[in-house]
Amino acid sequence: RKKQDPLKKFEASMRSEETKNSYKKTFREILDSIEDLNGTFEDKARQFYDLAKTDTDNIQELLEQYAIHLNERSKKPKDSEDYLNPNTFTNKFKGMKKFCKINRIAIIWDSIMEFEPEKNNNKQTRGFTTEEIITILEHSTNIQTDFAILLMSSCGSRAGELELLRWEQISPIYEQ
Repeated sequence: RKKQDPLKKFEASMRSEETKNSYKKTFREILDSIEDLNGTFEDKARQFYDLAKTDTDNIQELLEQYAIHLNERSKKPKDSEDYLNPNTFTNKFKGMKKFCKINRIAIIWDSIMEFEPEKNNNKQTRGFTTEEIITILEHSTNIQTDFAILLMSSCGSRAGELELLRWEQISPIYEQ
């Protein structure tokens, strides 16, 4: 039986191209932070796999150090070029988690997530009132815009989400 390439397994495990790009980006960031790895992204990923299979404790320590580094970045001033929004901390590990999971690399993620910074910069926001929605609809020019306004205001979606929405993701809610 031929051993499968760990990077090909990682890429094959994702259906969405956006997810693949996002996970590769965060995975690359971690790999680039490990000084012992050299070469291209692909080279580093395979070196990481080999190291993880032979020295899991070392990999665990490296990932914890990276988590500490991210935690420290979240404490920098918000106008700093190196500032990291604390809300993005867990996202920084998604690519690595996927790679480890698909390649059966045993990492104690709870230990790494202990370094997650306090989420202290959540913006206080609120949904639209019914009166505000009515005012917005009064200035709408067509039924498609009305639909978008009602859809986004009723489900709390973020800017840009409407573009990725598919009809099969919409289900009617009837008044009771």
